[in-house]
Amino acid sequence: MTSKHATAELIQRDQVGEVEDISSARLSLLSDQAKFATGTELLVDRGLLVRP
Repeated sequence: MTSKHATAELIQRDQVGEVEDISSARLSLLSDQAKFATGTELLVDRGLLVRP
């Protein structure tokens, strides 16, 4: 299996993201566990920018 096929299997393109998907990522940045994360841009795109 090529890395391109492996990446395609990991990404489920037939599903649209839900509000909970974004809010979970946002809440993690607001938590105490992210106290050293400053100036962070969090990309939530189901891995669409992953290039093999």
